[in-house]
Amino acid sequence: MSDTVSVDTNFVVYAYMREDGTPYYIGKGRPKRPYHRGGRPCKQPSDENRIVILHENIDEQTAFRIEMELIAKYKRKDLYPEEGLLCNKSDGGEGITGYRHTSETKQKMRESALGRVISNETKRKLSESHKGKKLSEEQIEEYRNRRHSEETKQKMRKSHLGVPKSPEHRKSISKSKTGEKNPNFGKGKLYSFKNVKTGVTENSITVKEMCRKYDLKSCGLYQLKNKKINIYKGWEFID
Repeated sequence: MSDTVSVDTNFVVYAYMREDGTPYYIGKGRPKRPYHRGGRPCKQPSDENRIVILHENIDEQTAFRIEMELIAKYKRKDLYPEEGLLCNKSDGGEGITGYRHTSETKQKMRESALGRVISNETKRKLSESHKGKKLSEEQIEEYRNRRHSEETKQKMRKSHLGVPKSPEHRKSISKSKTGEKNPNFGKGKLYSFKNVKTGVTENSITVKEMCRKYDLKSCGLYQLKNKKINIYKGWEFID
C-alpha cells in the first residue's frame, strides 16, 4: 500500500484591481471564491476583467503564504494610510477551508446573541443598506404564508365582505365595534329592506332575522339605516 498522502491543490490566490491597474484587495480560496460576493471589507469589481487570478492549482498552505506575502508587499490602507493600497483588514493566512462549528459552539453563539441590543446607529445603517431592495413574488408569498394560515386568511376575507372602503365608513364601523352605535338598533325592532337585484322585499323584519336569512352583517345593515351607504349586498333600506 502506498504511503503517499494526496494533497488538495485546488486553491487560488486572487486580486481585485482598480481601473489604474493597482490591487485593492488580495484574497485566497477555491477557484469560485473570487467571483462570489460578500464576506469582504470591500466591493467586488463590477467588471470581471479586474478580477485577476495570481496563482492557481496550489495547496492551501501555499495559498496562505502567498496571500500574506502579497498583503505585506502592497500594504493595508488601515495600517499605512499614505502608502497602503489594500482594503484588507487582516494580514492573511487565517481560516481553514471546510471548517464547521461544533453543535456546542453553535449553541454558545446563539445564547450570546440573545438579548443583544442593536444601537440606533446600527439600525440606521441596516435600514440604509436595505433601501431600494425589492422582494420577489416568491418572497412576498412566503412572508404572507408566515403571517397567516390559509384558514385565517379565509376568515378574514369573509369578515370583510360588504364592508365599505371609504375612511368615513371605516370610522363608523370602528365605532360600531366599540359600542358607539345606536343602542336600540337590532334589539327586536322591525325594519324594511328591499333587494334591488331580485326585487324581494322584507317588511317588518328584525336585523337578526335578516342576517340569519341572507347571511348579512348587522354593521352593514346599520350603515344602510343611517344612510352611510345606499346598497349593502344588493339590499337597500326602506324608510
